[in-house]
Amino acid sequence: MSLNITDLFKISGTILLLGETGVGKSYLAKTIHQNSCYRGHNFVVSNLATTKEDLLESELFGHIRGSFTGAIRNRKGAAETTGKGTLFLDEIGELSLSAQKKLLMLLDEQIFFAVGDEHPKKFSGRVIAATNKNLPQMVQEGSFRQDLFYRLNVFTYTIPPLRSSPEELCRLVHHFFSAFKQKQGRHKLHLDENSKQMLQNHSWPGNIRELKNCMEYLVSITPPEATLTSPSDLPEWCFNSRPTLGLELLKHDSSTPSLQDDYPSALAEFEKVYFTHVLHKFSGRINLTANKINISKATLISKAKKYGINTLLLRAQA
Repeated sequence: MSLNITDLFKISGTILLLGETGVGKSYLAKTIHQNSCYRGHNFVVSNLATTKEDLLESELFGHIRGSFTGAIRNRKGAAETTGKGTLFLDEIGELSLSAQKKLLMLLDEQIFFAVGDEHPKKFSGRVIAATNKNLPQMVQEGSFRQDLFYRLNVFTYTIPPLRSSPEELCRLVHHFFSAFKQKQGRHKLHLDENSKQMLQNHSWPGNIRELKNCMEYLVSITPPEATLTSPSDLPEWCFNSRPTLGLELLKHDSSTPSLQDDYPSALAEFEKVYFTHVLHKFSGRINLTANKINISKATLISKAKKYGINTLLLRAQA
């Protein structure tokens, strides 16, 4: 039997949310929590894709002082902080096999161990997990435990991408446009019909996250005196459903680089490829990228602008 969203509100057990990047798994998880018997308690989010692997178990289960270098005091993890609420494990497919074993114990026995602790702690909440990965394939490849998959795959809901639901797209366009109008004090601004049509025609590979960023951009960029938006104010990627982001430069065979003979031109070509690559790798996050490659935030912003790298789109499609 297939589940609908209102069915999920009534479930007190573990729920697995599936769907492409940006479809709104985090938003749905919080909505489920707010409409469930856990709504009066904590909603704790643990993004497993952004947590360093060597710290992941500590983030989830906590640690005791002296359990590893740098553990100067006891620390509560997400499982303990959840209390009687909901623990949302985003990107469950990124969990290491070691942590998967501990999570299985938490789900099966309702107990967990902080790193370095021999005494179990009781888990009193429930888990909602989400992923855009193919978990059955990961089970076959040996990167995801079969027993954990069976434990998670009981109440499963797949969120469809925006491109498959024109009605939902219309509703969300109105929702986000109205929200950003109110936030920015643009109460007299209206969405023109041509822009609506372009938004309908776009394939939205970044789904809800991309749409939300697009609506914020549109409201922000429309001239203050305007009462009607214009298609020319839409982000560039709305004019092309398959934006290149400049990544075609990365497809050249590295053994035969296509570079200009003069040094300044060759350096510029290299910089464009390099900054496109690192910003794509870190999903357009300026602060994170600048930190990883050891340059200032201002320099990175300048380079992205110079080479036309659309960091907003990269974030939307992450």
